[in-house]
Amino acid sequence: MLDAIKNMNKLYYRTVWNLLIYTHNQPEPDRYEKYLDDMLTQRNFVDVNYALITFNISDEHNGVVEGNKQIHHIKAPTLVIQGDRDYVVPQVVGEELAKHLPNAELKILEDCGHSPFIDCLDVFIKHVEDWLDNK
Repeated sequence: MLDAIKNMNKLYYRTVWNLLIYTHNQPEPDRYEKYLDDMLTQRNFVDVNYALITFNISDEHNGVVEGNKQIHHIKAPTLVIQGDRDYVVPQVVGEELAKHLPNAELKILEDCGHSPFIDCLDVFIKHVEDWLDNK
């Protein structure tokens, strides 16, 4: 990924995103090009990934750092939305998160990957609106 950013390799990024992120649908071509252009200007890729693996509010070690148990302080109702075809964050992660949040509701989106705004926007919006209507 770092070489792809350094070399402005749009084809590499498009291939990765098609395999991992946009698993059911893709953005409209013009929008996709803008997304790719933006991705290639990212300068904090390493920092973002470091933050992702060291942010652990659970009770357990995540393989990198021990959890800080802060998940128990989240009392607000929470909607956890997870795509069943998310190859970046597997479904089990969403299931575990919902299980440990005291006021969580889990919605699994069928035929949806890591980007519900692209893969299944209408279904995503419906779940959010229904959840908000019941709060």
